[in-house]
Amino acid sequence: MDYQNVISAIDRTLQQEAKKKFYSYSKFRYLTAALWLLKFDSDRRFQEVSYYLRQAEAWDIASMFHKYIDANSKTSCDGSDY
Repeated sequence: MDYQNVISAIDRTLQQEAKKKFYSYSKFRYLTAALWLLKFDSDRRFQEVSYYLRQAEAWDIASMFHKYIDANSKTSCDGSDY
């Protein structure tokens, strides 16, 4: 699972939401927050991103994101749990 795939999936979903005549503001807001954290937060706060994806009810992206975390958490640099 590639980290960039998660970012691309969120971006595609945001674009689809933006094209709708009536879109969910809260879903858009949560997806934007998750995307911002993934792209620009040097700490990559995985728990916060997971929360935002769940709040946006973006279950497929959340699942993809958790697979990425699981595949990469075995070798955490600081020993912390995501």
